Amino acid sequence: MNRKKGFTLIELLVVIAIIAVLMGILMPALQRVKNQAMATVCRSHLHSWALLFQMYAHDNDDKLMMGFDSVYGSGGIRDGRHSWMYTLKSYSGDSNDIRLCPRAKRTVNEGGHMPWAAWEVTNPEWKYVNGWSGSYGINSWVTSDKAEFLQLKGAWKWRTMAQRQSNQIPLMMDSGFWLARPLHTDKPPEEDGMFDWASGGGFNRICHDRHDGGVNIAFLDLSVRRVRMMRLWQLKWHKQFDTTVYDTMNWPKWIQRYN
Repeated sequence: MNRKKGFTLIELLVVIAIIAVLMGILMPALQRVKNQAMATVCRSHLHSWALLFQMYAHDNDDKLMMGFDSVYGSGGIRDGRHSWMYTLKSYSGDSNDIRLCPRAKRTVNEGGHMPWAAWEVTNPEWKYVNGWSGSYGINSWVTSDKAEFLQLKGAWKWRTMAQRQSNQIPLMMDSGFWLARPLHTDKPPEEDGMFDWASGGGFNRICHDRHDGGVNIAFLDLSVRRVRMMRLWQLKWHKQFDTTVYDTMNWPKWIQRYN
């Protein structure tokens, strides 16, 4: 009688071992492809926002919106109506997706963790944007208000889209807050995800590893690119930003390994 041939136990174990090795090789590659795809979508979102800012500027004598720091009325209320989110609503519509980087969709209340968590507006006084969420923030130095809020210098602001070296002036970027006010005196965070909620927060709001050691940024010339974290200090955030601090900065080890 002929007996049907089958796999021996050893042969099955060998096949399983080979599959495990192949999975170990393929999974990191698949994860890299997934991360690259999400980074591409993120840059696409930022490019869309840059175009919306340009549309707004065209309709307002090339000036950008006053900005969140601006108060409204004699009572001095910052209610959010001058923020980029609310000001551009008539251009962007009600979709929330465009405000979210694919790697930072969940707020802290929804289980998100820094540096990948989205921000969420939870202050009832900011009634025009209360309840909104997102994972991009504006470079507050491009807005057009003249208020000396938090001892900031109004003369440092760009205010308009048309600037020399506009490809070096950040407009909007990955951020754990809806705005950032970077100063060249800001030190890099000691660890990834060390987020600064404090008033006047600068680089701690944007210097984090969402995209393979870099931050996606849309610039005033409408270009979008990933900028290595150390290189953030070489961009022209405001008119008096001293980019030479890059040469003397004491960089934490977690940032050094990306550059």
